[in-house]
Amino acid sequence: MIRTNQSEGKSGEPGGGKRGVVCWNEDPQAQALRIELNNGSFFVFPLSHFLSAEFARAHDGDSLNLAFSTHEVRIHGRHLREVALALQKLAVEWIREIPQKYAALADTNAAVVLSIEVAAIAEAPLVNERRHDITPSNMTGDCGRRI
Repeated sequence: MIRTNQSEGKSGEPGGGKRGVVCWNEDPQAQALRIELNNGSFFVFPLSHFLSAEFARAHDGDSLNLAFSTHEVRIHGRHLREVALALQKLAVEWIREIPQKYAALADTNAAVVLSIEVAAIAEAPLVNERRHDITPSNMTGDCGRRI
């Protein structure tokens, strides 16, 4: 059975429900997470690449930081705890940000995503195994004698 949040329509797509403000969809069978930005672009991250989530509450709203194997996603808004709990079950199909002017139309306790930042994780330099400095001056023979 597929559950949807915030009284969405059967389509499970943004704008498919009665309310004009729907910021995310819960689907226990989701295999990827789609992140939609206001400019119309989106990212699709396989849930198998999901590493961690950090939820934090502050005086100016909530933040939800997601880590994938190749990208970090920073989400700011209100009432994001329910989204974080659904992510714990790997059951979020999509999340989208909404323009600030529409935030007031959301239900009082509904999740509202005001901004999303997506950043590629810079590749860390490969750590080489410890190399031993082998030069003729520090090489020793069978009994510890210098060669």
